[in-house]
Amino acid sequence: MQLCRDDLSVDLRRHFSHKKQRDMLAGKPGGDVSDYGGEPSIMDTNSFDKQSKQHLKIYENFMFAAKICIVAIIVTLVIMAATLV
Repeated sequence: MQLCRDDLSVDLRRHFSHKKQRDMLAGKPGGDVSDYGGEPSIMDTNSFDKQSKQHLKIYENFMFAAKICIVAIIVTLVIMAATLV
């Protein structure tokens, strides 16, 4: 039984390099998103119903709380580092 097969090779340079991201952003056929034009699109929330708007508000509040927690952790680490000396 053969343990290593040559037909299963993977081009790691393509998958773990910045070339894939450049191709995607440039809209080249090798990229994952070929129709990306470079302009950001903003989600239209006008067609959301009441429940969807509530879910979006919960998500926004969660992301805000996550930002506050990250800042609190950074401040705590800075204070710990300053008082270590």
